[in-house]
Amino acid sequence: TMTTGLYCPEAITVGGGKVFVTNMCASGPNKMVAVFDAVTHLPLTGFGVNGFNTTVGELYNPSGIAVEPISGQIYIADYGNAVVQVYNP
Repeated sequence: TMTTGLYCPEAITVGGGKVFVTNMCASGPNKMVAVFDAVTHLPLTGFGVNGFNTTVGELYNPSGIAVEPISGQIYIADYGNAVVQVYNP
């Protein structure tokens, strides 16, 4: 079970041996995207902070996520800011 750091999980994708879960309502120390090991399901890291802004790294209600299989780039649909943000692995 993957629960550490999750608060209102919305979308999930798997890529590069990792599971990425968007956190719609994350705040405080919880990151907007939680990252888990795909085999052990243990938490690895997270990224993105809660922010109503289009600054890279600030997400407000991330509602979708995808990993590009060749480059590993992570695409996040940020519903609250009406943008798609791209993160490099």
